[in-house]
Amino acid sequence: MVTIDGNHERIPVKWDLHNYSPLVTSGQYLVAEDCFIDSGLYKPGVALQWFLKNDSKFVQTHNCRRYITGMTMGGWLKRK
Repeated sequence: MVTIDGNHERIPVKWDLHNYSPLVTSGQYLVAEDCFIDSGLYKPGVALQWFLKNDSKFVQTHNCRRYITGMTMGGWLKRK
């Protein structure tokens, strides 16, 4: 599992998702922190959506019911 919680600007998060995703093995998770704020999608969430459109090896999952609230809500990606 790889958790990304660095710079919260869109471009650095894209870089992190693209470059750290190869470290995640099949069936494991790539987690992007801080995708949403009270008003909706935040910059890491925008980068996450871009990543999902450009990388078919991951699917967004909400099966991690233990963590569906908080700062990682919507940020769980599972490698196929």
